[in-house]
Amino acid sequence: MRLHRPEVVLFLLLWGSFACFHHIHAGWNVNSRVALTYAIVERGTARIDGYDTRLEMETDDVAVFGGHVYSDKIIGTSLLGVPAFAAVKAVEMMRGCEFAPGARRYLVTVFSVGLLAALAGVMFFRLLGLYEARQRGGAQSGVMAGSVRDEKASRACAERSTGPFVITLLVFLGTQLFFYATLFMSYLPALFFGLWALLRFERWRDDDSAHGPPLLSCGLLIGLSLLCEYLMGIFAVFFALYVLALIPRKAAIWKFAAGAAVGILPFVVYTIAIFGRLAIPYEYERNMLFKEQMERGFLGASWPRLAVLELITLHPYRGLFIHSPFLLMSIAGLWICMRTAGARALALFVIGTTAGCLLFNSAYYMWWGGWSFGPRHLVPAIPFLAIPLIAVWHSRSARAVIVALGAVSVLLHLVVNSIDPQFRDLNPATPLSILLEPDSAHEYPWVFTLYIWPLFRLGYLGSNAGQLLGLRGIASLAPLLVFWAIMIWLGIRLLSAAPSGKDQL
Repeated sequence: MRLHRPEVVLFLLLWGSFACFHHIHAGWNVNSRVALTYAIVERGTARIDGYDTRLEMETDDVAVFGGHVYSDKIIGTSLLGVPAFAAVKAVEMMRGCEFAPGARRYLVTVFSVGLLAALAGVMFFRLLGLYEARQRGGAQSGVMAGSVRDEKASRACAERSTGPFVITLLVFLGTQLFFYATLFMSYLPALFFGLWALLRFERWRDDDSAHGPPLLSCGLLIGLSLLCEYLMGIFAVFFALYVLALIPRKAAIWKFAAGAAVGILPFVVYTIAIFGRLAIPYEYERNMLFKEQMERGFLGASWPRLAVLELITLHPYRGLFIHSPFLLMSIAGLWICMRTAGARALALFVIGTTAGCLLFNSAYYMWWGGWSFGPRHLVPAIPFLAIPLIAVWHSRSARAVIVALGAVSVLLHLVVNSIDPQFRDLNPATPLSILLEPDSAHEYPWVFTLYIWPLFRLGYLGSNAGQLLGLRGIASLAPLLVFWAIMIWLGIRLLSAAPSGKDQL
């Protein structure tokens, strides 16, 4: 990937931010994925027998078949962790001893999930720049977000805009993406492949020299996204419809499907090798509660529930728009896009992906996301929901609202990430009974004011890079804040300068 200097700054800013945090208590989900990575490298097998009972890797997110234990997760993230863990093992051999278990997991996370999360931020930044260039070109011709193949001046102007840079920072630091870029989980790797697919397709639309749409490669990236996270299937469906609506030869969509099939093939081979057939590991869940609930409806989802829709959007307990209120401005951006012919297909794609994730989450039995602070099953929709923000960035008042609400969102997520983004779901205030049977009549407390903020105020922070400098409590976040200030200043300065050939690395 060839990067401009502002993109290098953005990448380093994001990767450094993600690497700043290490969560000691990883949780079952993380441990299940890490166990598979370790088993592949250390034993050359997919069986995680024994790993699941280690004190530092204890997990009940497992499937049992034929007397052996397997991860119940889809395998993409675990496979992506293999090169990082192999490198860790090589270093351990050279130094003659193993790293501590927590240090091992931290290194694997930073050099797999964290790395891809930062690259996903660069992909998102490029997408926003492309859409802003279209918007500027369309404004000149009277059609917003139309083709800009002949709008070189508009593209150069968009490259110097701070809008894509600021919005990218708000999305990756002011939403749940910040949490899951610091944990060995599936969402950010899946989004990396999904955003890459969308960027490749959109670049084809703006390229005069292109002969045909990159359907095979886009499909392959979508398949790899699905190999990391099941929920990206919602994005895949609406992206396929978006592609189908915009390509000249509709019959060529088979290339997209073929590419996706190749991307997901490793999982097919994996399940057939273990279970003797194509299967979802959740079918063999060891935890009987999980097994019973996952057998309901489709992958544990039955019918959407209005009470859950409220709880995952506008209620403090798990409300996306309470935790990241700047995303509400996307509604105004969608309104503008829907009224513009050239942007309507994109708006429908965003609406479909977001609505699909909302409806599935509201129908899913574990709608609250287990150990989490926000509605983690909505994570796959967040960057796509944020795309329309660029449509209102040109408005001074809208821009002020986005930045103000975004700053609040970043601070909130910084506080949570510094304590624990996987806060326990079951406690005296939220027993399992009111979670499995959600009702607006129940009280669902906000863990931020109840637990997280008191811990933060007292200085009981989790592990972070500032503590390596001898800083304790809230003061340990000072190096990160200084790092942010320097990198944001540098990024904006580079964006404000006239682009030249020297800006490429």
